[in-house]
Amino acid sequence: MAPLELYGKRSYHSDDHHSSQLPSPNLYLHLSYHSRFVQLHDARYESRN
Repeated sequence: MAPLELYGKRSYHSDDHHSSQLPSPNLYLHLSYHSRFVQLHDARYESRN
């Protein structure tokens, strides 16, 4: 679980984030998947408390 989260943050803050080019469809798919993963993680964390 942790490696995926780290990969998402690293890829978002890499050259793609500061690039002047338009993001590729793969980046959009990755960010949408990562946001969904974060929402699941937050919900699981809130239910635990």
